[in-house]
Amino acid sequence: MFEFMKKYMESPEEILSVCGDDCSVCPRYRASTDEEYREVAEFWYRVGWRDHIATREEMECHGCSIDNNCRYKLMQCTMDHGVKACNKCTDYPCEKIQDMHASSDQKEAECRAMMDDEDFAVMKRAFYCKRELLEKL
Repeated sequence: MFEFMKKYMESPEEILSVCGDDCSVCPRYRASTDEEYREVAEFWYRVGWRDHIATREEMECHGCSIDNNCRYKLMQCTMDHGVKACNKCTDYPCEKIQDMHASSDQKEAECRAMMDDEDFAVMKRAFYCKRELLEKL
């Protein structure tokens, strides 16, 4: 799985989202071919992040924006609070962030159970180091 991600795992570059996700190693952010998008969409479906195998158009991600499908609406929240990242907010850690961390912790365990070590390393770096990566913003 995620064979196309190997080249990104070697890079020290980080593209951090407002919540601390590392987009530089996110399979959804890095996918570029129909095959890669399909692979990511099938995985997102298997782990319950989607209720169907999404189309390429549904899966394409160009980084944080107000239009993203973030269930916590964190980009809008950071804009409303005038901060560049959640941890810069005077309300941090707010209920939205606490809910996101709880969900992330649950998804991490589910992903770990479904993936080999190499693929899990991608997901770990992309999504499950939020707390540590937020400190870099």
